[in-house]
Amino acid sequence: HSDELWIQSFISSFVDAGGPRLRFETFWEHYMLAWLLQGLAAVDLPRQLWLTQSPYMTPDGWQKIPSYKDPRVFRLPTYNNGMVAILRNFVYYWKCRDLPSFWQRWKAANMDGHKLRPRS
Repeated sequence: HSDELWIQSFISSFVDAGGPRLRFETFWEHYMLAWLLQGLAAVDLPRQLWLTQSPYMTPDGWQKIPSYKDPRVFRLPTYNNGMVAILRNFVYYWKCRDLPSFWQRWKAANMDGHKLRPRS
């Protein structure tokens, strides 16, 4: 996938420019965790889109749009268009990178069985 190549290229350039050595696996793990964090914000985007009161931002309106490439999506104000792009990208990662399985593996390796200390 292109994001893996992008990360490998970034690491090489970073090290070549004098930065410390980065492990791809660690960088990738943080990259995937960042996608999960983005998901926390993305789950509220449909509500925000609905609040714009565009005729296409209702459940019935969306049913009439067969593709994210539909011109009605790109005639939305820039803010709404960006939210549609964020949702589309997040759904892609959710499915193609199987974010739920990644989270379960990461959680089992890093959190399960560990007692989190309350903040003092």
